[in-house]
Amino acid sequence: MDSIKLNLRKDIGRKISFFRNNQQFTRKKMASELRMSLRGYSAIENGEVSVTAEKLMHIASILSINPISLYPETSRQIETNESITVRLDKIECQIQEISEFLKQLQTDLNTNYFK
Repeated sequence: MDSIKLNLRKDIGRKISFFRNNQQFTRKKMASELRMSLRGYSAIENGEVSVTAEKLMHIASILSINPISLYPETSRQIETNESITVRLDKIECQIQEISEFLKQLQTDLNTNYFK
């Protein structure tokens, strides 16, 4: 039973961290908004402590999200969103590389073809 509680705390902490990072909030800002110490807030994100429903509601309010988003049933969607974000970053890099290659190719063609 204790491992279930630990996994639940860690899952909720990861979700809070995910949404906080999406909002580009620091842990320090969250701790301040919640009127708690940075160490105390970090313990929530690290899954080291249990969080009351009231505290989860307050966190959700600060992050402008539905509190249900912090519960385990939605973890698969968060993992999917993170995976999509990573893939999009890779695609953006590939597009940039292709764009640079095409610019160089055009420059080479203009230099060599129109001599």
